[in-house]
Amino acid sequence: MATVDQRLRLIHQGEGHYRATLPAALENRWYLEVRGPDNDWRLTGEASLPAQGCAQIFL
Repeated sequence: MATVDQRLRLIHQGEGHYRATLPAALENRWYLEVRGPDNDWRLTGEASLPAQGCAQIFL
């Protein structure tokens, strides 16, 4: 549903780790799409939220 889509910029934390802060707590099932800065690659997945503590996505 496009009305609940979120767009976040991932910030490099070093050693292959990236982080983004959500503007609000999310619940339910979400489809994820991570794209390169030039849209030359894309990774997809899904997550069930809320997660306990920090949610980690391994790609």
